[in-house]
Amino acid sequence: MIGECYRLLGEWGNAERYYADLARRYANSEWADNALFTIAEHYANGTSRRDIERAVATFRQIVEQHGQGDYCARALNGLGEALLILKQWAPATEPWSRPRPGTPRAWAWRQGSIWPVR
Repeated sequence: MIGECYRLLGEWGNAERYYADLARRYANSEWADNALFTIAEHYANGTSRRDIERAVATFRQIVEQHGQGDYCARALNGLGEALLILKQWAPATEPWSRPRPGTPRAWAWRQGSIWPVR
């Protein structure tokens, strides 16, 4: 992938452009959540508030668009950590308060065998 080559060369601007383009053009491909996660992870490792806010937005995009994808659990974790850095305590726990639809835990939740976390 061209984006990965740019990332390894330290040319993040070009890398991000290719990752974002891949995620937009091929939103249903197996690579879309990976591309978005790479973008989110880059910004999560940033030092500015703006970087962390971009990470939060991208992690949320992964969870919303690729909720059954390979990177969803890692995105939820990254989202929680980024929100804690921003000192947004309540939203940081929100992704974990309800199970993802389609999982065994979600089925048990609907049956009333798991107490909701508040």
